[in-house]
Amino acid sequence: GKRMNTNKRKTLLATFVAFFAAGATVQANAQNEYGESARAQNVLDEIIVTSEKREQNVQEVPVSISAFSAEMLEARGIATPQDLQHSIPGLVIVETSPGPATVTMRGIGTSNNNPGGDPGVPIHINGHYMQNTAYILRDMLDVERVEVLRGPQGTLYGRNAIGGNINIITKRPTEEFEGSVGIEVGNYEKRLVQAVVSGPLSDRLRSRLAISDDKRDGYVENVGNPGDDRETSDYTSIRGALEYDLTDDIQIYFNAYYFDDVGNPAQRLLRDYPTGPTLFGGPNYFLLNNAGINPTLSDPFKISQNTPSEQTNESKGGSLDITWDLGNVEFRSLSAYDDSDFNTFVDRDGSSVVNRELRFFQKFEVVTQEFQLLSNGESDLNWVLGMFYYNEDSVRVFNNLRDQSTFDANSDGVVDQNDPRRLIFLDAEVKSTSLGIYGQIDYELTDQFELVAGLRYSEDKKEVADSGLFIGVEGQPLPAAPLFGATDREKEWEEVTGKLGLNYHISDDAMLYASFSRGYKTGGYFILVDGAYDPERVDAFEMGLKSRWLDNRVQMNIAAYHYDYSDKQDLQGFVNPNIGDLVFEIRNAAAATNSGLELEVKAQLTDAFFIDGSLGYMNAEFDDFVTVDNVSPIDGGSKQLAGNKLSFSPEWSAYVGLQYDWELGNLGTFSARGDYSWTDEQFSNAFNRTTANSGLEGDGDFIPSYYQINARLYWISTDANWRADLYAKNLTDEANLSSSTVLTGAETVGTYLAPRTYGLRLAYSF
Repeated sequence: GKRMNTNKRKTLLATFVAFFAAGATVQANAQNEYGESARAQNVLDEIIVTSEKREQNVQEVPVSISAFSAEMLEARGIATPQDLQHSIPGLVIVETSPGPATVTMRGIGTSNNNPGGDPGVPIHINGHYMQNTAYILRDMLDVERVEVLRGPQGTLYGRNAIGGNINIITKRPTEEFEGSVGIEVGNYEKRLVQAVVSGPLSDRLRSRLAISDDKRDGYVENVGNPGDDRETSDYTSIRGALEYDLTDDIQIYFNAYYFDDVGNPAQRLLRDYPTGPTLFGGPNYFLLNNAGINPTLSDPFKISQNTPSEQTNESKGGSLDITWDLGNVEFRSLSAYDDSDFNTFVDRDGSSVVNRELRFFQKFEVVTQEFQLLSNGESDLNWVLGMFYYNEDSVRVFNNLRDQSTFDANSDGVVDQNDPRRLIFLDAEVKSTSLGIYGQIDYELTDQFELVAGLRYSEDKKEVADSGLFIGVEGQPLPAAPLFGATDREKEWEEVTGKLGLNYHISDDAMLYASFSRGYKTGGYFILVDGAYDPERVDAFEMGLKSRWLDNRVQMNIAAYHYDYSDKQDLQGFVNPNIGDLVFEIRNAAAATNSGLELEVKAQLTDAFFIDGSLGYMNAEFDDFVTVDNVSPIDGGSKQLAGNKLSFSPEWSAYVGLQYDWELGNLGTFSARGDYSWTDEQFSNAFNRTTANSGLEGDGDFIPSYYQINARLYWISTDANWRADLYAKNLTDEANLSSSTVLTGAETVGTYLAPRTYGLRLAYSF
């Protein structure tokens, strides 16, 4: 309504010019053009978001949202979406092996990262759905803001936004010529170069180009093959944009991007080398070849591996957005295409004397089309209607596991690493389509009460091409028939999701909201399993307070939620008669509940001192889950996991950031900032195993609590053209385990967050 939209233009302007909620210094030329900055007035800036498809002040959106401007991201050292987890309660993002990543929000994520599976917390870039979770791990290039929505977003975002949604909005072309150049150097021989140029090409056409090139040596030392260190960085990222005013009412916005990364990750073996029979019950090559002691046990940043450190991670694509202002109504067409390839070698044995490796190739080719019709006036009723189409084609996962042979293949009487290796070949192809039709209204019942109601209908279809698992010997043809496999199959699902909420505006600065929403994640197929699993659903109840106090100097947001989780998709063990061993598949047999409380605070205490923080509590447990433990199936066979914690659902999480600015007159502004985050212990698997067979902290499914401290000193010149940053991330050099996965009874692998990194960045803007 009119009261709620009074400051829309003012806050939108302030957002793009100042964006100062992190206490970062506002550019002097912006102050001169638009008046006194928010910091100079000792108040918090207002951030405009598009989380509900229209521009709104983040404090007026009845959803739990953490929003970060470009300046806020830079001040905190948030370079990738993965870094967001240190500031946002309930968010856990882990790099997985063979990859790429798993995102969990308030205990909701995914158990199937393979084609045929879907993320539980998707990422959208400029409003376009991205199926490939590798974007979570990539540096954000030329970003305007990031919006993290917590809770099911089944109405406006549909399939798979069951846990929440991460929106990344890049900077648009400008009407005035501008640009920037930045260089950064740091430990591990880091060298980063970034450049941006933007401006008009004609009266109606504007363009923007951003380029980033990063190289860094590995911070994981490979003692088994000196010089082949892991966790390197070597990528080039390019993004170009064109914005064209076709008429005064029709605007065309085109984005194209290319990303190429050949850096290699580092999976760690978190256990002693096995002393008994290895894969398929064969001889133990660790003992035969004197593997010694796994160096990771004494230093998580040391490994001993002989598998080549080869990886390629490439994406290319584009989007075309058309906006048509029809007066009181706005029409939008959003089209996008993404082609992503991920190819990597993984050393499965974690030693330099055994040859067991996994080659993993994954490809996503995705086309999306969305049409939106939105109300575009100031009235008591705001609404949005939309239709969404999704097509995921030619998606393939290819596993080629080479293992030390389990027999004397060359008949020389010796079983050693000179024998040809056993090959395991796995192939699967999935095609997915989805259609969604949705609508949502916001209606002001009175000056203080507002009703929110939304509904969405979705149709999903998945097809799996003929696939199979072959076992053979290196150098010999594979068998004609697979050991076991699955024929062509397909399945369709229909789903209705929605939202109903009531907002109460206590004042212009405080709003209470309560809502019920349903989210779902579509069904799918798990590798070679014949049957499909069905969608999972979450019914979410949430109440919250969004408020500002003391003349906009303090902001406090509180959210309490309760989730009923049904038909949860989770890994379940069963004995496959074709191979006589326990394997996994995804089934819908788990029920769970999750209750939590979240607090987020920002305070501009003085014109120089800023503080922000968050605190999250989460109790996410299984109510019913009967399965078989793949590590110890003889311990009673089936197990009831009721009462166990959901994967990646730490009970507590906390964050606090402090910033102080010094005005130096003609010398500009100097700022000091520190950020501290703490994450409670958690589990990476429903079994909640805590046994530490190797003595290494974190063995099994257990991930210990950890903390991280980041620090940054930066200077901005008076004319805001120059900026220098000196930073350190993980200042105390903690070895923070982020994932731990038990693959077999003798194999636990994991990943760690980065050790201490530090560097110096210098940037010039014009």
